[in-house]
Amino acid sequence: MSDFGIYNPDKFRGGVEYTFENGSMIRFIGADRMDIGKGLRTRGWVFFNEANRLAYETYRQISSRAEKVILDYNADFESYIERRVNVLPDTAFLRVNVYDNEMAPENEVKEIESYKEQGYNSDGTIKDEYFANLYNVYGLGMVGRSIGAVFTNWTVGEFVDTGVTCFGLDFGYSSDPDALVLTSIDDHHKTIYLKEYMYQNGNSTDDLTQLLKDKCGSRTIVADCAEDRLIHDLYSRGLNIVACRKNGIVENIKVVRGYRIIVDENSYNLQNELNKYVWVDKQNKSIPIDKYNHLLDAGLRYAFNYLHGNERVADEIIIF
Repeated sequence: MSDFGIYNPDKFRGGVEYTFENGSMIRFIGADRMDIGKGLRTRGWVFFNEANRLAYETYRQISSRAEKVILDYNADFESYIERRVNVLPDTAFLRVNVYDNEMAPENEVKEIESYKEQGYNSDGTIKDEYFANLYNVYGLGMVGRSIGAVFTNWTVGEFVDTGVTCFGLDFGYSSDPDALVLTSIDDHHKTIYLKEYMYQNGNSTDDLTQLLKDKCGSRTIVADCAEDRLIHDLYSRGLNIVACRKNGIVENIKVVRGYRIIVDENSYNLQNELNKYVWVDKQNKSIPIDKYNHLLDAGLRYAFNYLHGNERVADEIIIF
């Protein structure tokens, strides 16, 4: 806008809204809250920056009300965009690489080219997976994979109810979502099936009660034991809900990594968490990041531990 000589700082209100002389307006919205799209009325175009970092529900809420939608992102892992958006018949997809950007600073181009030198041998074989992946994503615009992901033993597939099944629930409210997952275990084939049922925040206790009744019916819900008062309240409202028993995070991860994890194809927020849940120390793999783990905690800690081995002790947990 400054280059075109049309920028007027007096028109920029609060750093979030700019109004042009003809009445057109640009609004800047942070999309880090799960409920940001609810009730938002867009009258024109929406531009999502770093779109693959958004929860699918946030994207859906906003894009469904827009006239046109543009997404840009570095595809450092496969997301709902590849599975859900780019396949639509009215969607145009443009892949660009670093050499397509004539405005890219020379030092950045050299940095990205160094990834190729460190990642690949002269014959094109991979020398270092970390740098090869960086070059594929930032140099060639290809879909990469998460480096240092905690769980690499997962794939997208059909959910199977084995009969050894329950819901896992991680509580949220304001910044974090209420996350509900249906977990099913096949111990004979060492397989865990996961299906996302809820990923939204801002729910009152009444809202949450009704949502859980609608989605779970009389089936067992295993919830975060840190919220025992809320569990008591939900139980008194007729839900079949119990508190989980937690073991150590890393200990739990080691057990789960011994299974295949099959994720329902429409569980986009769950897939997103699996891609972004990484080790803080990628070498020692002793501390996972304390983010992107709401659905994972619900499905692979609370529900899994309840169903697995000696953790099926509901009658001992909830007695009112």
